[in-house]
Amino acid sequence: MRELSQRRAGLLAQARSKPEEIVGLVLALEAKVRDLEGRLALNSANSSKAPSSDGLKKTAPRSLREKTGRKLRRPAGAPRPHAQAGGKTRPHARPFPGDLPLRTMRRSEFEKPARP
Repeated sequence: MRELSQRRAGLLAQARSKPEEIVGLVLALEAKVRDLEGRLALNSANSSKAPSSDGLKKTAPRSLREKTGRKLRRPAGAPRPHAQAGGKTRPHARPFPGDLPLRTMRRSEFEKPARP
């Protein structure tokens, strides 16, 4: 801590007596910082580094297009998603054996579910 305060006092004295040297020092340090930041920004996509040297950072998305907000459409000929019956998805309309009622009910005996 004492060395830092002595270095600071020396730089302040030099700035008062020779300001041009301090300006040169600041410009040199700025150039060095720019060079080091440029090296830090390199990865395997923009340099000759190996992909394994990139670390665990997530890569940027490949497409720079903005999302339109439109829903994706099902391609022509693709099967429709199955309706869920009791929280279970089935590819056919037959119920599971455990889901069958003890006696079958007519459509008029129960109330139709309301549409959302």
